[in-house]
Amino acid sequence: MSNPKKIAIVGIGQSGCRVISEISTLRQAQNFTLFAVDTDEHTLTECKIPSQNKLLAGANWRHGLGCGGDAMAGSRAIASSRSQLENMLSSFEMVFFTGGLGRGSATGGLPVLSSVVKKHKIPAVFVVTMPFKMEGLSKQ
Repeated sequence: MSNPKKIAIVGIGQSGCRVISEISTLRQAQNFTLFAVDTDEHTLTECKIPSQNKLLAGANWRHGLGCGGDAMAGSRAIASSRSQLENMLSSFEMVFFTGGLGRGSATGGLPVLSSVVKKHKIPAVFVVTMPFKMEGLSKQ
């Protein structure tokens, strides 16, 4: 059996980072490498994984302030960090992505991440959630 550390789980955006925080508390989490990617520095600070596994996307122009539910800003921020993402993920045999489609970092960034794993021919699974009705009307 191959080394289970060759599987990465990546949380993107606030929702994804929360999921990664919860996964990190499980005993089985040691079998995976966990990453958190967001445009919001506060969200990353709250994520319970080692800081070397966190990526503040678009830090040079978003300045850690998030993308405010703007999928285009999320896409640009994640795309601006593409080389870091490629370095982060290229050695894995499989990647699981998790996030929420609330019009922010994950909504804009998941297509970029999809192209990264496609380029490196890494099998990937995307587990995403839709916003709850109580969170307001979707612009999509």
